[in-house]
Amino acid sequence: MTTPLAGLRVVIGRPREQAARQLQLFAEAGAEVLALPLIDIQPPLDPLPLQHAAAQLATYDLLILVSPSAVDMAMPRLLQGRDWPATLQVALVGRGSAAALRRWLAVEPLLPQSGADSEALLQLPELQSLPGKRVLLLRGNGGRDLLADALRQRGAQVEIVEAYRRALPCVDLSPLYRQGLTALLLTSSEALTNLLQMAGESRRQSLQSLVIFAIHPRIADYARNSGFGSVMLAEGGDAALLTAVCDWFAARKKA
Repeated sequence: MTTPLAGLRVVIGRPREQAARQLQLFAEAGAEVLALPLIDIQPPLDPLPLQHAAAQLATYDLLILVSPSAVDMAMPRLLQGRDWPATLQVALVGRGSAAALRRWLAVEPLLPQSGADSEALLQLPELQSLPGKRVLLLRGNGGRDLLADALRQRGAQVEIVEAYRRALPCVDLSPLYRQGLTALLLTSSEALTNLLQMAGESRRQSLQSLVIFAIHPRIADYARNSGFGSVMLAEGGDAALLTAVCDWFAARKKA
């Protein structure tokens, strides 16, 4: 077995429930792999809106799940005690969400072939004109309104429901301060915000040696603006992210 990442420490900042596949892939590639969930995924403070939406599921034309967390936190409630409505179309943001949905439901969702954000989803032909369509958008607390606003402009009746809550985790950051080359994989800007908050000003400088791999330009820009000098942009799929890290590490060893 080849181990192209031998000598590299890889820290995976995804929520714990979503990190298993990345942990396996990077360990098989020879990296020292650590799970350090920088976002804690919790149920919504008020469960009633999701319960009500689940009870009315058959009345919607389109269900949008904006993240793997939305899928994993909402699907048990949506599937509880009912068959899946045959006419309900599902749309997803990102391949991670698609992988999560496959664990719960055998449907063919609307999914951008390139891009893993609301902007990419809004480019799909099926979402260009939605007069009178009822849309259920499931997301976490404090999500962006871009998607809902755009769909309303296209004629849809959009109901936003909080399926989960993102919270500051309680984790040990000491692996990030160890000597040696460390790559940190980030799938959201909020994960970096939490990291900096937990580290505090006294430790912030110690984090600057991390090599950040971000899956979206918005996350990469935020990392650079936060003072990180080594920021790499990678695609969001697990295999694509692994390839990006391997390519960067190989080039670094040749330099």
